[in-house]
Amino acid sequence: MAINIHNFIAAINPDVYCQPMAERDGKRINIIAEVKKLLHEKGILAAAQIARVKESEFMDFEEAENENPFSLLALKNPIERHTIVYDAFGENVTAVYYWLLDALENQVENLKQVDKLVDNFVSSPGSQHFTDMTGKAMKAQDRALQFFEVARRAVQPIPGLISELKAIKRQLEAVEPVKLVGEQELRQRFLLKQNELKQQVALAKTYACWGRPYLTVANQTHNETSTCASLVSAFNTVLFELALLVQAQHSVADDIAAGILPKSIGKTKHREYSPILIVEMNFRGVPEKSRQGGFVYRGRSDLKFTSYALNTDEITVLKELIEKDELGDLWRTLFGGIDDTIDQLQKDIEELTEEIPKGEPVVAGKAETKTEDVNPFAALWSFFFPRSASSEFDPDTAHMIRPDSSVEKVLRNQAILRARQECREIYTLFKQAHGMATMPDQDAQAA
Repeated sequence: MAINIHNFIAAINPDVYCQPMAERDGKRINIIAEVKKLLHEKGILAAAQIARVKESEFMDFEEAENENPFSLLALKNPIERHTIVYDAFGENVTAVYYWLLDALENQVENLKQVDKLVDNFVSSPGSQHFTDMTGKAMKAQDRALQFFEVARRAVQPIPGLISELKAIKRQLEAVEPVKLVGEQELRQRFLLKQNELKQQVALAKTYACWGRPYLTVANQTHNETSTCASLVSAFNTVLFELALLVQAQHSVADDIAAGILPKSIGKTKHREYSPILIVEMNFRGVPEKSRQGGFVYRGRSDLKFTSYALNTDEITVLKELIEKDELGDLWRTLFGGIDDTIDQLQKDIEELTEEIPKGEPVVAGKAETKTEDVNPFAALWSFFFPRSASSEFDPDTAHMIRPDSSVEKVLRNQAILRARQECREIYTLFKQAHGMATMPDQDAQAA
């Protein structure tokens, strides 16, 4: 990952999660103000470069639960973070990972889903693992390039089709209503070109769909980081980087039923706020070739558990940002620079794919209905970086996410409290299951 996941979250909602101040060149700098300025001027990727997530401070959950939710105690102290270093050469890291995954699925209350955000690895250059994995990556890249080359050839005719459609539309706009014969002929030509455009898009998306799994595999091996001090060719070491997004559901109705929140909140219009855990696993170890041809991995695992509460818009933008960060460079290599002109192409295609009302001259921007959005460049881009159907946000305009209302601040406060509790419980459960010492109050909470 070029940018830390937590910095993305700090940039998505700087008011809640970003550090307010920092030292720079001996001066106190307002980081939140700088992040907001970059959000508006250059987009969220630029803002995430300087954003820094808040530090985690201890919270007494018994005291917090007795506090009035409208005091927003959790909102002022929004992050729980715990780190474990598990160094066990006698245990396969695969077992550690799947124990953790099962624990998350079984222990997190009202779990909605667990998404894998990051899955990368790098091997010592020249090692057996390096040779095997690089060979697989090269084969996957070759297959991806074959599919995307066909997709690129399908995209190439589209600018010409756009020009032809524009020309026909200008002619239609100039036709007088009484000259229906000439108008109908132009309409037929327009519809034929529209259909041709849709067919080219469908073809390009089909080949892109077939190629994406190979592209993902090829992009997982980051051997350009081979200068890392942990990678020693003679030691045959390997590094893994995994990150999970654990999303639970927080019930406002349950809080109302328990008397924590007033009934009036249930009647207000608000977004859903989800307790979130970011679980990161960084592994350093030695791969051992098994008789079956695969590898067994033993070594040190650094585990980090961090809690947040995000609304549906913020979760959508976060997922898009991570996918864009992971695949964007390779996408631009394959389709060089197309993303720079997507906005203009989107406007052109939206206008050119409007249905033409029968018996009326075409007037730009006046059509009542539209066909399906078939902008080929935007369609292919959305395929690589899929967006929720309910999302209205582009990752580069994340500052447009509506701020929390007064009611939503209370709901986020309650979701933060729940997320922090889940984070501490999973951390304690891992320690207990792997024979590590825990504090007495942690034992009671985990039980």
